[in-house]
Amino acid sequence: ETFDLVVSNPPFVVSPESRFQYRDGGRPLVDFCRSLVQECPRHLNPGGLGEFLMHWVVRPGETWSDPVRKWVAGSGCDALMIGFSLESPIAYAANWNRMLLPRPELYAERVDRWTQHFQQAGIERIASGGVVIRRAEGRSPWTVVFESPGGEPSPRAGDHIVRIIEARDWKDGA
Repeated sequence: ETFDLVVSNPPFVVSPESRFQYRDGGRPLVDFCRSLVQECPRHLNPGGLGEFLMHWVVRPGETWSDPVRKWVAGSGCDALMIGFSLESPIAYAANWNRMLLPRPELYAERVDRWTQHFQQAGIERIASGGVVIRRAEGRSPWTVVFESPGGEPSPRAGDHIVRIIEARDWKDGA
């Protein structure tokens, strides 16, 4: 099936676990989020949008947007990437396991396990952000990258995203 709009807030936490269905994708690293972005275009009508909130890993020598740029390359889709944060592996592990703070030994063990997992996978940082793709028809797709100054998604970002897409279309004479 194809759609005008696909929206997803997938289980995107990068972790060595599959303990929480709402949080952990159950696949290695960011494989779930990568496949979601890469498979979505075939389910979009011309001009259709895919909108995702997710996390992804950044390896040495990469910018925060490089991994997502690779995911959308050759997809036939415009891409808008909005970076919210870029965390070190230890800060990311500490944040996502903070519910264990009342149990210091378990918290320390879990954070150590996560950071070792990240180190073994060659992960330098973990990025979070929004990714919007739009199926382009009859023209070359574009990519726009923004860093969010507040580090948090805005509940009113939809209107801004529409304006960015309209401005890019105007610039390209579409």
